[in-house]
Amino acid sequence: REITDSGIAAVRRLWAGQAEPYDAMGETLEVKTYPAPYQRNIPLWLVFSSSLQIWTKAGREGFNVLALLNSWEMIEESIAHYRQAREQHGLDPAAGIVTIGLHTFIGEENDEVRRLVEEPLKSYLGSFLLAKNDDKCLNSVQAPMSVEEKQIILASAFEDYFENRSLLGDLEKCRKVVDRLQGIGVNEVACLIDFGVDFERVFGALDRLTELKNIYADSVRPEAVEEAPEGESKTGDFSWYYNR
Repeated sequence: REITDSGIAAVRRLWAGQAEPYDAMGETLEVKTYPAPYQRNIPLWLVFSSSLQIWTKAGREGFNVLALLNSWEMIEESIAHYRQAREQHGLDPAAGIVTIGLHTFIGEENDEVRRLVEEPLKSYLGSFLLAKNDDKCLNSVQAPMSVEEKQIILASAFEDYFENRSLLGDLEKCRKVVDRLQGIGVNEVACLIDFGVDFERVFGALDRLTELKNIYADSVRPEAVEEAPEGESKTGDFSWYYNR
């Protein structure tokens, strides 16, 4: 966290056109960045999910937030802390941007999408499960999980992701997820599309994702219509990012 804080401060100074000292083989050099940015201040996102302390810090210091949807209840509570912290420190609570990352593939039918994404998503989730398992067992007498145990956990995780915490399925199913996100104060969806489905299928499904995006093209919260203070991004438009 200390490294992050100092790095953010350095990026902000460089963005503002100031020189930043760097050590180069024992010699201190003054470094500036070019070309000069058009925006005076850089909008920054902090990336995290579960620490209310960090959500509060982001609100207090005027950062935006990028998080994963680990729990609907937790994310709703976190957003409330974030908005409250902004207001308590003299910032417009509605101006901060909350971005939620979701695994995304929109198809014609839910069952069809389920069959297509199940194995790639299980494999993707399994890579994280394996890393966590090895880390916990490195200095422990506890035996590593068996193949059967991993399969049970992955099957449960896949069901949770598919049914509750993703944009996986048909248009109507995914629209309900976006409506719920809007309802708890989320401003943007970052669509994670590169979790193992082959490129041609992913590319072919982008039209349906665009169709979903266009439903919210004019979705502006009334309290966010006014211009944001200088240096802050205006929110209200429900935005999307494709990650590949």
